[in-house]
Amino acid sequence: MGEGKAILNALIICSAICHLHPDYIVATPVQTGSGKIECAHGLMDIPAPATAAILETGIPTTEEKLEGELCTPTSAAIIKYFVQEFVNY
Repeated sequence: MGEGKAILNALIICSAICHLHPDYIVATPVQTGSGKIECAHGLMDIPAPATAAILETGIPTTEEKLEGELCTPTSAAIIKYFVQEFVNY
């Protein structure tokens, strides 16, 4: 995804949450994905270091990891900012 599209997606998510003004946001554990990703800094493990650092602040992740990058630093930051509780269904 291009950088501009990632910023647009983040703005849309933030605007939607702001407009809906929910009292409380609940989410399931995050599926980070697995494997390697090629980026400007070379070949990196998934989750990438920036994503992993955000997730380590208390965001639970699923035990089973699907192939590919399924959680980016931007999405991890949005989850960290807005989600108040994580539940397993």
